[in-house]
Amino acid sequence: MPILGMELCIGTFYQAGDADAFGSMNPRLRGIGLASVFAGYTITFYYCIILGYACIYFVESFHKDIPWMTATEKHFQDISMSGAEYYTKDEATGVYTFAETTFNWKVFVGIVVIWILIFLSIFKGVKSTGWVVKFTVPLPLLILIILIIRGAFLDGARDGVENYLIKWDGSRLNDPDIWTRAIGQVFFSLGVCMGVMTAYSSHNSKTKTNVAMSEKAISLSDTGIALLGGFAIYEVLGHMQWACNQKPPCTENYYEIASMGLAFIAYPTGLGTLEAPQFWGIIFFGCLIMLGIDSAFSLAECIVTFSKDCWIGLRLPR
Repeated sequence: MPILGMELCIGTFYQAGDADAFGSMNPRLRGIGLASVFAGYTITFYYCIILGYACIYFVESFHKDIPWMTATEKHFQDISMSGAEYYTKDEATGVYTFAETTFNWKVFVGIVVIWILIFLSIFKGVKSTGWVVKFTVPLPLLILIILIIRGAFLDGARDGVENYLIKWDGSRLNDPDIWTRAIGQVFFSLGVCMGVMTAYSSHNSKTKTNVAMSEKAISLSDTGIALLGGFAIYEVLGHMQWACNQKPPCTENYYEIASMGLAFIAYPTGLGTLEAPQFWGIIFFGCLIMLGIDSAFSLAECIVTFSKDCWIGLRLPR
């Protein structure tokens, strides 16, 4: 929260993006702003690839026979080309050698669609983003509530919620890796140190903006929605663990699955066990895309703000 508040103050006071704002303090500090913008720049390209995967899953959810319902892990490995058949590892040197692959047109189309959506979200600046977030913020929240209500009626959902809120290993708090991941999640979720908040706050009024209130509203709403999302995830994971335990011996521990494996392997597997999986797949991956687009165009916006602050950008037509 202090870092978020600082970025909001800097953007509001200097009315500029990270690079120009830090440069206004002292020319030697301009590098800090450039580093944050570069971080946002690199994350945007990586992030759009993941959203491209979500686009593929979203379209596939309209199929009568959903491709990701059968052999879910293999399906994701084929899309992301992350399976063992796509690379070999030299155990002596630890060097990976990747096999020759064909052009994956589905991922390419998905990424193009995401970039088009990003452009449509920011091509008129804060005016267009203001209209976009009127749909991409409340609609995913409504979908999240629907998923939570549906998940609450699944067998094993209670055990999933208990693992989410109650059953946790306090000894892991001594592990620095846990704190590193937690900090990374919070920083990415809030968008701090990437030039996003500085860029958006540069449009605030110097005299009418209550930065302290904005800081608390952003932080608390972000944390609240993240906690709410955990219920939707762990209810389904609890159901999957319950289903696995019904067929002993169960060697899977679904509560340990994280990252893309959770979004594209574990959760779709759970959705496939529900009635009308097409409907649940559509709303889940639609929710992922909308939430992802919000983050993606925010990162792109900080790059645009930086370019417009530069002397070259000032000469370009809007």
